[in-house]
Amino acid sequence: AAAMGDGPAAPPGAPPVLLLNNAGVNVRQPAAELTAEHWRQSLDLMLAAPAFLARACAPGMAAAGYGRIVTTASLQSALAFPNSLPYAAAKSGVLGLTRALAEAYSPAHGYEGITSNAIAPGFVQTELTASVFADEP
Repeated sequence: AAAMGDGPAAPPGAPPVLLLNNAGVNVRQPAAELTAEHWRQSLDLMLAAPAFLARACAPGMAAAGYGRIVTTASLQSALAFPNSLPYAAAKSGVLGLTRALAEAYSPAHGYEGITSNAIAPGFVQTELTASVFADEP
């Protein structure tokens, strides 16, 4: 692999060997105000997209004999926060999805060298969490 700044580490058109699923949205609203649109948006973004991206990348990873699928979980994968029902459900699902991807893209199914892991970086101040840090609803 090339050193940082020395150009691409792989030739153009090489199969992807790293999939980093890091998208998230947290529409903070009371459960009584939850809409089907917000529910679908959360689950599509944080569960469906990583699943289908992995499906698209896995054959190339297997052909390369190496692949890493990394999905960002959350504190809400294990803890419930106020006004975050779809986010908590999706981030909890990330843990199950991560295990399911590891099994689906394993040597038992003809895929060599692919791993699937979740990371939960803790509570980080970002635009997404600004209202929480400000203690706003």
